[in-house]
Amino acid sequence: MILTAGAVGATAAVLPGGATVASNKLKTGFVFDARAVRGVDTGTPGGIFPADPAKLFFPAHHYENAATKLEIFTLLDAAGIVPQLQRIQARRATRRELLRAHSAAHIDKINEISGRERGGFGDAEQTTPIGHNGHILAELAFGGAINLAEAVWEQRVRNGYMLMRPPGHHATRDQAMGFCTYNNLAGAAHALLAKGAKRILIVDTDVHTGNGTQDIFWDDPRVVIVDVHQAECFPPGLGHTDMRGSKKNILNLDLLPGTGHETAMYAFEKVIGPVVRRFNPEIILVASGFDSGITDPLGRFMFGPATYAEMTKRLMQLADNRTCRGRVAMFHEGGYDELSTPHYGRKVIAQLAGISTDFETPLDAVFEWQSKGQKPKFLALLREMVDEVAAFVPEIPAH
Repeated sequence: MILTAGAVGATAAVLPGGATVASNKLKTGFVFDARAVRGVDTGTPGGIFPADPAKLFFPAHHYENAATKLEIFTLLDAAGIVPQLQRIQARRATRRELLRAHSAAHIDKINEISGRERGGFGDAEQTTPIGHNGHILAELAFGGAINLAEAVWEQRVRNGYMLMRPPGHHATRDQAMGFCTYNNLAGAAHALLAKGAKRILIVDTDVHTGNGTQDIFWDDPRVVIVDVHQAECFPPGLGHTDMRGSKKNILNLDLLPGTGHETAMYAFEKVIGPVVRRFNPEIILVASGFDSGITDPLGRFMFGPATYAEMTKRLMQLADNRTCRGRVAMFHEGGYDELSTPHYGRKVIAQLAGISTDFETPLDAVFEWQSKGQKPKFLALLREMVDEVAAFVPEIPAH
């Protein structure tokens, strides 16, 4: 049961675990469709590679599986957060919508692989498994992203989060890559441009470079991208600071393993905040990757629950101006540790929804311990790397 505490002015709902949420006319939009989350078949390779018993490389769980997404939803539900969100339905994207972000050849290839009895891989490097009829699930994620973005743009919801599979930010215009079939966020951005949006800011906090999103908007000054990622993590050779788009509309914060909370906040102060003030976006779209967390198997950025909460808070504050009007839409990307990822998701979505939760987890203690271990010389080096990118901010499109 939700108990409402009445008071003069705002009211607050008391949720399980002592969480509270201030009442607000507009709720946080939430896209979750079990068909896509459960249905994406990543098979049983060894981590991310095809199993091969002849080489004694035995099957194991693929990193990109349903578990972390389902656990995020379960934790949100257990904390009483799900009923406070406004559910937005996913739907299959149309071919016309897909063609805004992808080539016809890419779409046809995905459909062909998906039509095989056992599916296949969407890329030559075999990083993107596509199961039988997997195109349906990829279209659901792409269409769900559009629905969420349009709801936030039209202010039918205050802001929003899409918790879906497969992820998208590695998918380029012409190919799948890194677990990503279609670029969901890029599809959402193109849908908003078609509706008349003139300035879209994309912030990518996944530990890996959002190379696909950068490829799709490389020549488009209506879209500015700030990508915070671990250098040479994935894909190798991409995301360098000198890769800035033909219109100087891309900023790559190409940082070292161990970057941590303090440097993330410094990046907001020196790069992301100034970008918002210069570019004056009408909406902020976020590639939300929880593989930047302290225990993720595919990254070493060392972000903690407080980092994700504070990044979300700062993005909401930056969006609270005349042109953006609080419009922030977040799209789930990476995050592969089944125990920690749900708590990062809880922090982000609770922050979006204005819900405060008062329980801690062991992750909080580990995060504090790791943060205290960073040496001043290392922090100074990281700040120099951020300052290098900050020098490029005056060159991005101004409005």
